[in-house]
Amino acid sequence: MHESEPVDVTEARARGFRRYVEPEIEVLLRVASTLTGLSEAEDLVQETLVADIADLTSTRPTFVAATRKGTS
Repeated sequence: MHESEPVDVTEARARGFRRYVEPEIEVLLRVASTLTGLSEAEDLVQETLVADIADLTSTRPTFVAATRKGTS
């Protein structure tokens, strides 16, 4: 048996972001602009994505994690 390659968590998260989030940014901006107006939409999306990325690196439970746990 050979040892598996170590996983670069940062790179894996970056790949996940590029694959799943980047394609949806335009949709997020459209939805945010209907909620806040065009001038605030970019800030709202940026703040949301920064908070989500911070949650990915955190070991503390989050509302989203708790919600998912309750629905499975």
